Amino acid sequence: MAEFLASILHRSRCGAIVRLRRRGATVVMAAFLMVGLLAMLAFAIDVGYVVLVRTELQASADSAAMAGATRMGETQQAVIEEARFFAENNIAGGRAVQLNDSDVEFGIWDATTRNFTATGEIGNAIRVTTIRDDEHGGDAALFFGRIFGMTGVSPRASAVAMANPRDIAFVVDLSGSMNDDTENCWATDAINGEFASEGYPNVGNQLMQAVFDDFGYGTFPGRLQYVGEPFGLKQDQFAYAELTSDVGPLTAGSVPANYRIYTYDNEATRKVKAYRWMIDNQIARIMPAAKPTPNSATNYAYWEKYLDYIIQSVSIRPPQPPKPSTGGGG
Repeated sequence: MAEFLASILHRSRCGAIVRLRRRGATVVMAAFLMVGLLAMLAFAIDVGYVVLVRTELQASADSAAMAGATRMGETQQAVIEEARFFAENNIAGGRAVQLNDSDVEFGIWDATTRNFTATGEIGNAIRVTTIRDDEHGGDAALFFGRIFGMTGVSPRASAVAMANPRDIAFVVDLSGSMNDDTENCWATDAINGEFASEGYPNVGNQLMQAVFDDFGYGTFPGRLQYVGEPFGLKQDQFAYAELTSDVGPLTAGSVPANYRIYTYDNEATRKVKAYRWMIDNQIARIMPAAKPTPNSATNYAYWEKYLDYIIQSVSIRPPQPPKPSTGGGG
């Protein structure tokens, strides 16, 4: 029994000695771990700060790009100034964002590939890049990175904004009927005369030139032709009637079958054949850049409406017999 108690006491004493030694090892280990934990904490603070600065730069770039895109119809400098105004109303890392001219790029945004291509000229989009570096007010300074020789970083953010142009048309009708009596295409002179006294003697021509510029038609009024002019028809209001008559040029045997007019053709058939010939042999030659392509085989319906619109209707009746004499006779 005495030996058993002595054994227990011995183990207890040994156990007490072992526990005292373990406490000392933990203190030393904790001291080393604290250094690592503090280093990780410092790293987390610096990284979090950099992420915060970049988020602020992104917000600045977003607002600047969207604002600049609203001025895409003006000069490049106007776009840059608008983008700068909105960018510099933002703060990144406690400092106002600075935007240089070179930070605004002009180019084309492809919505399909989601790719921006810088062209240097006003296209349909701009890309704005905001930066914190020595050229833009200084780096984003680190708190603890200086211990390792890193005083700051240069975060940046970019945003692309595309402009969607909208055409707005102001229709000015000078006629009492509110119809198309003063439409530009045939009343240019009337519009010029109406506004000449107000300092716009060529406004009608300028409006039509703008239309020609949009469609790539060259200089207004461009190349003009009367209906059937290639056949040498007289250039008057009866040109279409001559073209579709029983003895007109489209009745010749040399005319392709899809244009040739026969004496038994009714007016509707004559119109289709004459229109097809005009689409393929006149419109296609004087307006090669027109859309849809002037081709009677594929786009007849469109160009039929066009010809209906520009050809003035003239009613032609056969000569009437003279009225019977009312005088008395013997």
